[in-house]
Amino acid sequence: CDALFTQIQPEDSGLSDVLRCDDGRFIVIDGGREFEPDAQRLYECLKEGSPFETPVIAAWIFTHAHSDHFHCFIKFFDMYADTVTIEKFLYYFPERDDVAHYPRMKHKDFRFEDSSPYTNIALMEERVKKSGAKIYSPHTGQKYVIGDASLKFLCSMDDTIHKNDDLNSTCPMIRM
Repeated sequence: CDALFTQIQPEDSGLSDVLRCDDGRFIVIDGGREFEPDAQRLYECLKEGSPFETPVIAAWIFTHAHSDHFHCFIKFFDMYADTVTIEKFLYYFPERDDVAHYPRMKHKDFRFEDSSPYTNIALMEERVKKSGAKIYSPHTGQKYVIGDASLKFLCSMDDTIHKNDDLNSTCPMIRM
C-alpha cells in the first residue's frame, strides 16, 4: 500500500487522525469524543483503506486525557471490537490518585452525560485490557517503529506533569 494520512473531522471537537502504513496496517491518533458518528467515520476510514478483510490497527495513540481525544475509543470498541484487530496502545495518562494535581480533570462539559476524564479513563482502560493488545507508556526519547513509520517521542508527560495543571500540557510531542 501507499502510505496515507487522513484527518477525520469529529462531530464536535478533538483529534482523529489515521495513518496507513505501507504494510496496510494503521496508526490511529486519538479519535474524538464518544459520539457514534465519530466511531463510524473512523471505522469506515479503516475499512476503506485496509487491504485486509479485517483492518489492523498497529498502534492506537492517545495523546492526553481530555474527553475529545480518547472517548471515541470507548464507543468504537463497543461497536467494532469484533471487526478490527488492535495490536498495541501507546498512552501515558496521569494516575487516578494524581487528580489533585489536575483539578480540571473533574471538569464536566454539561452538554454531555459524563465528560469527566477522571471517570472515563477507567472505562477506556477496561476496554484496552479487553482488547488483549499490548500497552506501552511512551517516555521522552523513546522510539517506536511501526510498519514504515518511525516515531520518536521528543517530549512526554514526564517533562510537564509538575510544571502545569492543564492536561493539554501532558500531550506528547512526536516526530514521525
